[in-house]
This record gives sequence, C-alpha cells and structure tokens, in this order.
Amino acid sequence: MGGTTLDVLMALMVFVVRKACTESDDDSLTTEELPPTEPEVPAPIEVDVIPDLRKAEHTLLEISWKSYHYTATPIYKIELYVGQMDSDESTESMFDPWLLILETTSCCNISYHHIGKTAVTKVRIAAEVDGLTSEYTESEKVFLPNFRESTLSLNADFVSYSEIYLRFLSTCSEKFSSLRLSYRHINTTYWQFNEYLSKDAFHTVIERPKSLPRFAIQLFAHDDTGQLVAHSEPIFQNFNDKPPSDSSNKNRLVLEKTGPMMVHINVVHDEVFKSKNVRYDLLIDSEFQDSPRRISFTSRDKSFPMAVELDRFDLYFFHLEFVLMENLSIRGKTERVLFYTEEGIPDKVTNATIQLLLEESTEQYAIFFIRWNEPIKKTGFLKEYKIRWKFARSPYDIFSVEQCEKHYYLKAYSQHTRYQVFISASTSKGYGPEVELNFNVGSPDDWAEYDPDLEETVATEPPTTTMTTSTTLSPPPNPHQFEAKLRKEIGREYHVGPMRLVISVLTFIVCIVCAYILKNEFLPMSEFPRRGRSRLFRQDARRRKKAQAMTMSTSKDTK
Repeated sequence: MGGTTLDVLMALMVFVVRKACTESDDDSLTTEELPPTEPEVPAPIEVDVIPDLRKAEHTLLEISWKSYHYTATPIYKIELYVGQMDSDESTESMFDPWLLILETTSCCNISYHHIGKTAVTKVRIAAEVDGLTSEYTESEKVFLPNFRESTLSLNADFVSYSEIYLRFLSTCSEKFSSLRLSYRHINTTYWQFNEYLSKDAFHTVIERPKSLPRFAIQLFAHDDTGQLVAHSEPIFQNFNDKPPSDSSNKNRLVLEKTGPMMVHINVVHDEVFKSKNVRYDLLIDSEFQDSPRRISFTSRDKSFPMAVELDRFDLYFFHLEFVLMENLSIRGKTERVLFYTEEGIPDKVTNATIQLLLEESTEQYAIFFIRWNEPIKKTGFLKEYKIRWKFARSPYDIFSVEQCEKHYYLKAYSQHTRYQVFISASTSKGYGPEVELNFNVGSPDDWAEYDPDLEETVATEPPTTTMTTSTTLSPPPNPHQFEAKLRKEIGREYHVGPMRLVISVLTFIVCIVCAYILKNEFLPMSEFPRRGRSRLFRQDARRRKKAQAMTMSTSKDTK
C-alpha cells in the first residue's frame, strides 16, 4: 500500500515537471517569432537634370536616372521643387514645396518643358511597384535660365465628376491680347489640349475625358505678336472619382444669364411633380455669404422661369429642393449648379484723401500724397485705376496715368494755383464714375494757401471724399505767376510727349505742301492773261518781219 502511494506521487511529480518544461518551451518559441517583413522597393539612383541654356519661352529639362530591375513595370513619380532654396525649415513646413509634374512608365529619361517663377530648383524621383512606393532620390540643384515671375492666378473653383471649373485673374499691369489655356494628362510631357480665350475672360470649364482623369493645367498670355508675356503656375487637378449619388435623378436646374446681376431659373421635373402643388426651396450660396440665401415658395409650374437678382459680382452655387404638398414623403432635389455673374462698370472709389507732404517737398515743387480704397460694391475684377489732374481754370488735363496701386504721389510745380484730381476704377467693361479732389498750392515757404472757395467745394463733396491738406493764411493767389527757371519742369507737367511732337511735324509738312501748291498752281493762273498777251504780241511781230522780208525779196526779183 505504501509503495503504491509512493509510485503515484512520483508519477504526478514527473507529469508536473514535464508540463512546466513544455509550457516554458512554448513560451520561448513564441517570443522568438518575428513578424513578417514587407517587401521594399528600391529607389531609382543617380538622378541627373540638364537644362537647355538656349533662350526660349520654356526651359527644357533633360531628366535621366538609373533604375533597378523590378518584379513588375514601375510607375515613376517625378516631382519638381518649387520652394525657395534659401528659406528656413519653419517656412517650408507650412506648405509642401514639391510639385508632382509627371507619372510615367518610361525609363529612364524624359524631356520636360517647364516655365515657373523659380530660378533654382531640383528634381526627385520615386518608383511605385505593385502599390508599394520607394523613397525619393533627389538631384543636385539646377539653374533655370528662362524663369520669369508668375503673374496670372489660376484656381479650380469647383470640381465634379464630369467638369472642372477654372477661374483665372491677371495683374492690372499686364497688357496682353489673348489667353491660352493648356492642359495635359499627367503621364505625358507635352500639352495635349489648347483652348484660346478672350483677354477679358476670367473663367472656363474642362470636361472629363473618357480615361486618365488627372490633368496638369497651366495658363499663358500672349501679346499681338504671339510672344509670351505672362503665365500662371501649373496646377494638377483630379476629377471626382465618384459619380453623382443618384444617377436616376431626372430633376435638373437650368440657369440662363439675362443681365450682369440677373439670372432666370427654370427646372426640369420628374413626372411625379409635374402639374402638381409643390413647395420649393431655392438655395443660393457664394463665397462671401456665411449661410446660403433661401427663397421659398409654392407653385404649380406658374413661377417658372423665375428671375433672381444677385447682390454682387461673384461665383454662385444654385440648389433646388422641393416636396409634394399632397404627400410630404415624396421629395426631390437637383444637383448643385455653378453660375458666374457678368462683369459690370465699377462704382466710385471710396475714402479718397489728399495730403501735403511738406518734408518731402522742395523749392521747385510740392508733393501731395493721394490714396483711396476700392469701390464698396463689387461688380467685377478691378483691372486698374486712372488718375488725372489739371488746373481748376483749364479744361485740359496736365497729366494722366493708369496704375495698379491705390495711392499716388503728385508733384505740383505751379505756385498760387488751384488743382483738381479725378480718380476712377475700371474692370474689363470700362471705367466707372470719377471722384474729384481739389487742393491749392501756395508759395515755396510752406506750399499751402488759404482759399475760402476751396472749403465750400470740399463741403459739398460726398462723404467718401475728404480733404486733409494743411492750410495757412496768405494773400490772394495769382494764378498767372510762373517762374522762368521752372519752364522745363512745367513743360513736363503739360505732358509734351511724342504725340504732340508728331502732330507739330505733320502740321508743318501740311503748311509746306499748301504753300507749294499755291505758288505753282494758283499764282501762274492769275498771271495768265498778261503773259498770254505778251506771247501773242511777240508772235505778230515775227510774222510782220517775215512778211516784210518776203516783200523786199519779191521787189528785188521784179527789178
């Protein structure tokens, strides 16, 4: 009995020891197992960029690299550095300085035509194989000889499954005659599509192609001779991958432009809503509004087409929702429709002021600083401002200038004279009404002069126009005082330019021609009777002498 108990205890001990050893072995095996490693794609090596140093509109970059033998055909992603080389890391972290310019399966060199605002750049390339992307390999810095500043702004305002709406702006200093919108697929290096636009256009639409829905888009401006004068930075835009949520939706919103700020709205209904009592909610949204403008009404197709007046020049989105009044569970809606208003004539500039800069004035001229703000009501993209000024007593302008800035420094040379300044803003439709400013110029002591008529004129100006010229008491002005030593500068005031010289030369030539015609045509005709009588008298004398000679010869023969 005792032996049996001892055997049982020994068997249990052996079982426990084996179990413990087995579990420890399992634990050691479990801790030694490593997670499977994902395959890595090697990056391209020795990226080299050689720019074409010849003068041209675009810089031709010859990009080459060495590649590995991948398991499948790789897609090479080529990016261009568009940041500033001398900028610090904190500035670069605010935006991505690398711009994707090409995705290609070609190996291992390409020719890329680039035009941009960067003078020094570099290129980096990565390879994508079976959904895995390698690290990027960068090239050395490259100098672009044909770079120029980008003065055109190109933005994608709205992107849908089928269309990309583009809007572009130009600086008011740019003078060009035509615009060219060029775009290409991301896997090509040349512009496949070119669309020529009017110089006053500011938006267009690109329709979705059948394949390759990613585009590189750039805008170019040309002068009358076809030379490139301005361009935008290239943008890379995708169409929406998802089609409209409800492809069976037969409700459509139709917009028709009937004026600069007026639009007619019509709706194409589904059969369920036709000729029935329907409640409509028209939603109008734009960039300057915090919340959409809502217009609600009930109608049996009697209110369509309806006219809606918009508040200002902008980009608007229209959306219509409606519900059947007989059965509130039957609802419908239309897709969002984008609408651009037309440009119009701008209003007056606001807060126009003029101030004497006494410290910067000299004994020869006084300097006045003029500044103003944009019109309150936005009717289009402001292109430039026109400033013209003249003597108050004269109907002719002394000088006129068109500029972009909202300030102007005026030099007045004439002493004891009253001036008038006129300021106006312009869009592509033309210039708006002018704002008038009046000021007096005194003597070189302080270049200021008191004039009670000036105070009355300024008091009658609109509240948006103020007068800040400092004034002091002085004798009544004499508008005819001019110093002889300033005649040259005053001549510049009167804008004696090339056109006036050409007119003077042409006038002189016309006078010479008229004098020549008068001398050679009209004067000989006035002397014709006297000259004719003398000519006839000489002919009669010759005939008489000839007759006498014949008579004498006949008489001699007779004898």
